[in-house]
Order: sequence, then structure tokens, then C-alpha cells
Amino acid sequence: MKPPFLCLGLLLAVLARSALAADDLASEVIRSEPIAAYNPTNNTEEELNKAASINSGVRLQYLILHEASEEVRVCYAIRVLNSQLATARRIAATPNDDGRAKRYLAELLDKRTKLAKQFRAIQDHKAEPAGAANGSQPIRSQTNSTSSAAGSRR
Repeated sequence: MKPPFLCLGLLLAVLARSALAADDLASEVIRSEPIAAYNPTNNTEEELNKAASINSGVRLQYLILHEASEEVRVCYAIRVLNSQLATARRIAATPNDDGRAKRYLAELLDKRTKLAKQFRAIQDHKAEPAGAANGSQPIRSQTNSTSSAAGSRR
């Protein structure tokens, strides 16, 4: 029989590897997003503003890949996939699709499902109260909850 700490260590290693794989998938999806880059043709205010506006997409992609949290990367990757899915669905619906678009659509859906699961795991982890291990009760957050009867009085 393996000592319990060894089993826990193996479990944590497997969980860490699956989280890393999902984060790698998010990074792969983000890198697949086409991003325009622009070099200004002169140093006029108009041209520099145009370059800054167009190149902001490149900077955003860099920030998300290198400085954002895993949660932000996964959310952004899902947004990129949703855009790619919309395009793939339009192409797959055309009569002259030879099946490649449908296969690509299935691949995109699989990636989105994996990232959605990872996003849910991140949310579940964040929702877990810090004191759950020692049996303390979570603090219920106040919401702006008005009853339907109170909301209907005007």
C-alpha cells in the first residue's frame, strides 16, 4: 500500500498537469487569432494614432499571454473560439463544403468544451471558501435582491 502522502502527491501532479494542458490550450487558441500589425508611413499625428490603434491588438494579445491570469486567458480563448466557430459554421453550411469545415468545427467545439470545463474549475476553486478545510462557514455576500412584489410598487 502506498503512503497517503504519495497518493496525494500523485493526484496533485495529475491535476497540475491537466490545468497546465488547459492553459496551454488557451495560449494556443489565443495565438491562433489573426492580429494585424501596422508600421506608420510617417510621423504625423494621424499616422501615429492609426498605428497605435491597429497595434493595440498585438499588445493585448501579448498582455493576455504573458501577464494575465489563467482565468483571463481561458475567457479570452473562449471568446476567440466563439468567433472562429461562427465563421466555421457559416462555411460548413455551404453546399460546396467537402467536410473539412465540419471537421474543423468539431475540433473547435472540442477545444471550447475543454476550456469551458477549465473555466468552471477556476470558478469553482474561487467560490470555495478559504475556511472550508477547517469547517468554518462561508460568508454569504449581500446581493441587491428585492422581491417581485417590492419591485412592482411604483
